[in-house]
Amino acid sequence: MVIIVGDGEFIQLGCGESAEAEGYHYIFGSKRHAPPFADAGWYQVQQERPRWSYNESVYQPQGWEKACRFVVMRIPKEIPSEGEVQMELLEDGMYTYRILATNRPGRPHG
Repeated sequence: MVIIVGDGEFIQLGCGESAEAEGYHYIFGSKRHAPPFADAGWYQVQQERPRWSYNESVYQPQGWEKACRFVVMRIPKEIPSEGEVQMELLEDGMYTYRILATNRPGRPHG
């Protein structure tokens, strides 16, 4: 089995579709794409990282002929101590998100 791993540039270039056409699996990191993740889809795996949450969505990146699977990890940010409070630009500034585009099957945390 061949797995191609890369950053968001691979998504921009449509490499997922090319990899899939050749029968390869792919995992590409994504910072620019924001597929919608259903609120009800978040879950935690207690024995691994109890504060991390996972979710998945099907989304069609711009320029792709078909949609692909996106998985996400939602990691809580450390709470700053008193006196070190800085306002966040985003409403959901309490989390760091790691989003991956993939054609691999299985649960997002797997």
